[in-house]
Amino acid sequence: MHPYSTLLFSDLVEIIMSILNYFSSVDIETDRAMQKIIREDFKNRTIITVAHRLETIMDFDRIVVLDQGCIVEQGPPGQLLEANSAFRALWNVYKSERVASAMNE
Repeated sequence: MHPYSTLLFSDLVEIIMSILNYFSSVDIETDRAMQKIIREDFKNRTIITVAHRLETIMDFDRIVVLDQGCIVEQGPPGQLLEANSAFRALWNVYKSERVASAMNE
């Protein structure tokens, strides 16, 4: 039996939330190293990511945008950026905040 097969769903959610919290607080270099490992070690797997840095998902096959727990759109990142989409709006805000943050450093 796989060691994780006895995990309760609530335990699994707690583990996932702990991982997400850890990933959201790492510096850029650590995040890049983790992204490299994920892409190399899981290249033939499905990866579900909660992105705190949008550039880390730009090479994904599909992005799903949620709003209050509901899917509002999905598709390849390039296609979503070309359309008048929720993802494009998020991308524009994200990029402006990154530029403003860089100017304040």
